[in-house]
Amino acid sequence: MGLTILLVDDDQILTEKTKNSLNWDSLGIGMVFTANNIHEAKGILKVYKVDILLCDVDMPMGSGLELVEWIREEGKDMKCIFLSSYANFTYAQKALRLGSVNYLLKPISNKDLEAELKTVCDELLKEHTNLNSQEKKQREEVWKKVLVQALSDGVGTSNTSSLSDAQYSELYPSVQPITLVLAGLLDNSDERQKVKDISLYNYCMRTVSEKYLRELDLDVTVSYKDAEWLLVLKNFADYDRLEEQLSKMQQELNEQTAHSYCFYITVGRPYASIAKAIRIISDMREHAIPNKRLMIEERAWELRKISYSEPFWEKWQEMFHKSTASGDSSYNTAYMDVMQEMLTYVDHACESGSWYLSDLRRFVKHMGDLLLKVLRDNNETFEELFDWQEYERMSFLARRSEQGCIDFIETVWKKLDSLHKTEDKAEATIAKLKRYIEENLGGELTRSVLAGQVYLSEDYITRLFIRETGRTLPVYIARRRMEKAAKLLRESTDPISKIAMEVGYSNFSYFSKTFRDYVGSTPNEYRAKYRK
Repeated sequence: MGLTILLVDDDQILTEKTKNSLNWDSLGIGMVFTANNIHEAKGILKVYKVDILLCDVDMPMGSGLELVEWIREEGKDMKCIFLSSYANFTYAQKALRLGSVNYLLKPISNKDLEAELKTVCDELLKEHTNLNSQEKKQREEVWKKVLVQALSDGVGTSNTSSLSDAQYSELYPSVQPITLVLAGLLDNSDERQKVKDISLYNYCMRTVSEKYLRELDLDVTVSYKDAEWLLVLKNFADYDRLEEQLSKMQQELNEQTAHSYCFYITVGRPYASIAKAIRIISDMREHAIPNKRLMIEERAWELRKISYSEPFWEKWQEMFHKSTASGDSSYNTAYMDVMQEMLTYVDHACESGSWYLSDLRRFVKHMGDLLLKVLRDNNETFEELFDWQEYERMSFLARRSEQGCIDFIETVWKKLDSLHKTEDKAEATIAKLKRYIEENLGGELTRSVLAGQVYLSEDYITRLFIRETGRTLPVYIARRRMEKAAKLLRESTDPISKIAMEVGYSNFSYFSKTFRDYVGSTPNEYRAKYRK
């Protein structure tokens, strides 16, 4: 798995250059994190375990010394190396007092930096050496062979005797039950991004599974396919405890990677019968609909023949047709009525086990067809509701899990409902957007976030905002942020770096430049003028 390092420097170009130019593998470092200020660094350190900190001393939003003081206060154990452009004895003295292992001067060559890091890494690797590491590696190789053979033979069709070779008998006694858990990334539709981030996913899965499943006799964590892992537990039987720990894993993995994960759990079997377990776990992965807990258990699931019955598509389309023809207030209530009927239908189909994953996908496709018919009948366009990329992502998630389908149903019909309300009440929609912007000037105010607040497409709210206000959304947001910053500079004594964060700027230099462009002076100059 390797060591982890966090690079912290306000010079983003230098940080990326260091990340991309050093030979991390030769140092035994498996994961490199980067941050451009101490606030970003703290965010990373709160979520991930870091072994080495390589940090600049002088940064505008807080010094590296402040960061290490915080690290020591939090009780986090890591090796700290400082970089600085200044040979400042006071800095160096304080750095050593805080327990840093070195204080290096910029510029420093890659060769010299790698030499310094190698010393630290060698020391850490000695500390991390596990007496059982050779046996663990051997077990991982065993499971890689098992998976390769089982998958190449058609998953689970291979002769079990070939999977229980005598050379494995010492590792897995024939009487010892083995439970398999397949962990799969559920909601990443971007294959290129998935490949790019796979090392992060691997790192997170290994560290989190070790954290929560070690006491449950986790044996090994093996990569199954891209973004899927096989967790092997030996001599284990407490499934309620396992579910509890897997739920904690889901939460932490979501925090670390911003993605959801589904777990497929077999019952315990001796190693000689493991081919059957792999077949069952593959069947669950292919056919079972991930439920709201995102856990599928063999003991509560079986592969059986199911006949798909068509939902009430004609009835639902007729409900829309009648409400449109009537021209009264029932026009909008039809969307909510159909939404509730669909939610009830899907909930029953998934919870009763009368659907497989292929049935869920068929439902989502037909619901998309119904949406297009309703839009056509109402002389409305798809683009008023969705950007294609947004729709593709939502329909992808809807085809993957029960909760994804529920979210898809709610979003589609609420958007339609909101569209018709907006046609009569554009001013109210703009007021709602402005109110949200005002209350979240320090947060994320992308078109996607704002569109989600009013259930309309990004392009539609962009055009609507320009039509009603005469300004673009980015110009309006920037203006309100600068006006709030100016007010805080006049009326508060808060550090300028804190004010920058409060109006949504994590990069101090960019905030300062934007403020100067807006008012004609830097934040410091502006504050000084009002304090005379």
